[in-house]
Amino acid sequence: MSRGHPNFLPDETLRTLEVIAEKYDEGSPERAALEVAAKGLLFIHAAEHGNAFVTYLEQFDADLTEEQRRHLERMGLR
Repeated sequence: MSRGHPNFLPDETLRTLEVIAEKYDEGSPERAALEVAAKGLLFIHAAEHGNAFVTYLEQFDADLTEEQRRHLERMGLR
């Protein structure tokens, strides 16, 4: 898996999602959303789309306005 983007560290991200998911009850919407996110990362890995995802992340970051970047930072997503 590519590690060409600082926000794309699949193993670390999956471990973090697992730690967060454990804080929510089984069947809760929060846990379900985290499980979908983890499955999405696993799909990217299994389908060997890591490089394409890194390119997407770079384009996503480049296309954000300064206001959008600040909003993501306030939400703890950047």
